[in-house]
Amino acid sequence: MKLTMLKTNVVVTASVHNPSVLHPEFLKSQGIVTGVDLVEPPICTPAFASVKYKNGLAFAVTAGRMDITDTKLESDFTSSEAPSVAIKYIQVLPHVRYTGVGINFTGLIECPAPGEFLINKFLKPGDWNSDTLKVKDLNLKLSYDVPGAVFGFTCLVAKVSHPSFGDKYGIVVEGNYHTDLSKEAVPVEASEQAINLYRERHTHFLDSTKRIMGLES
Repeated sequence: MKLTMLKTNVVVTASVHNPSVLHPEFLKSQGIVTGVDLVEPPICTPAFASVKYKNGLAFAVTAGRMDITDTKLESDFTSSEAPSVAIKYIQVLPHVRYTGVGINFTGLIECPAPGEFLINKFLKPGDWNSDTLKVKDLNLKLSYDVPGAVFGFTCLVAKVSHPSFGDKYGIVVEGNYHTDLSKEAVPVEASEQAINLYRERHTHFLDSTKRIMGLES
């Protein structure tokens, strides 16, 4: 079995974001994104804003959350622009009270019988998995303490559809590294420090997925 990375995203939570700020012209004028065409017309409202680019980057902002997603499937996201773009965004808006940072990864492990694989690997036999109460699929969520964050690992049986490869069926694995920012810290500086751990988190996710799922190195 092999892991195929699907996307990564960087999330910055805040007590109050301003979605109406997010617009292609704002991103261009501030040097956050330059020279990239849009996939579709942007959505810019006081409650929610969304800007999607053809290079795979997508911005979404609500009152409590700013999310930058990268879906360029030609790479494993080691050198994703998402973290650097997220830092540029928060630097332009230094007076926002940022409260947390999330670094996330999503991948697909192709498997001919994903439900059976997860059940055999993680579920101990017992009355909860007997002939009269047979488990069909198993979704799993694990949490670990890592330096500066809580690492949540999730795996579930799913079908993934994408224009570049059509439909694929297997085990979707997700890794979330969540860092709560100290109230005593300078919000922008603390956010940058957490986002700058992106490559370390990326390596940890790949290594952890191999260990947890028993993948070949």
